Amino acid sequence: MLIHFILFNLVWLGLVIYGNDAIVSALLWLGIFAWHKKLTRYELYLAAVITFLGVSIDNILTVLGIFRFPDETFIPYWLIVLWVCFSCILLRAPQQLKTNRWLQIVLPMIFAPLSYFAGFQLSAVKFGWDLLPTMLLLSIIWPLFIMLAFSLENNLLNKERYRVS
Repeated sequence: MLIHFILFNLVWLGLVIYGNDAIVSALLWLGIFAWHKKLTRYELYLAAVITFLGVSIDNILTVLGIFRFPDETFIPYWLIVLWVCFSCILLRAPQQLKTNRWLQIVLPMIFAPLSYFAGFQLSAVKFGWDLLPTMLLLSIIWPLFIMLAFSLENNLLNKERYRVS
């Protein structure tokens, strides 16, 4: 899993720096990841739901002027692809993260705003608000998002187990 985490971070960096020009390489990594991890149709469905939620949140933040992308009314295509990649790798998160609410609160509270800050530093996104309020907002949104994603996963897996038995 460590190699995929490292590769995901390289995909993240490529998409943030090169934007739409890095989409093909990101999708290539995604295909290899899905094949190697043997993602099921239920996991792919869940990844689509998580992607939809994440893209919706980022679009809302963009429409509200909290995020600003050059020449874009909504989030750019590269960010949608990044959401797909993130959603798939999230499905293979360590079990400890999936079951520990404190980790689901603390880790995204710290690392998600840092990710957006890095994107800001690399000029992939501009903030319509000052830096501190933007980071504080992200540190509230992201733990809620992660807890929702893992709750959806747990719910879907329970339905799958019930259907199979």
